[in-house]
Amino acid sequence: MEFYQRLLISLIPIAVALALSRLVFSKNYSSDNKSILQFPRVYRIGTFIAFCIFLIGGICIFLFQFEEWPLIILLFVFFALPCLTMAVMWSLWKVEIKPDGFIYRNFFGRKKEYKFIDLEYQMHPRGLKWYFYKGNKKVFCMPYYIEGGDNLEKRHRSYIKKIKKQDKS
Repeated sequence: MEFYQRLLISLIPIAVALALSRLVFSKNYSSDNKSILQFPRVYRIGTFIAFCIFLIGGICIFLFQFEEWPLIILLFVFFALPCLTMAVMWSLWKVEIKPDGFIYRNFFGRKKEYKFIDLEYQMHPRGLKWYFYKGNKKVFCMPYYIEGGDNLEKRHRSYIKKIKKQDKS
């Protein structure tokens, strides 16, 4: 009976992992859509798989109670929680490019909208990041490993050229 109670208790984290998998493997990601930028899928999938490995390992140790199992479970939790945190945060981060600006959703899900006309653009000296400033304050940084991240820089540059052309006329 005690084994079945431990088995029932261990099904709760599995249910949580399945619910979180909907967030990690969400269908709103499309590599065809050039106006939505997100972290590469391998970042989100890799951390979620690592979380599942630690979760399943901890459940197996809990069920079969190997020697010193409480310390091993604590070690698994110590590694599993950062993996879960990274998977959720990388799934939330998103940039949606609009014709006159972009909407940025940070790691915590908070959205901010920026207009290209208000922003200044600057590239990192080694070309690894694109910085956007509003006044003298840095408001956004686009890292190089975001697939299609240069689309934001290109859209900003073309919008500014269009505005300058309209001002001359």
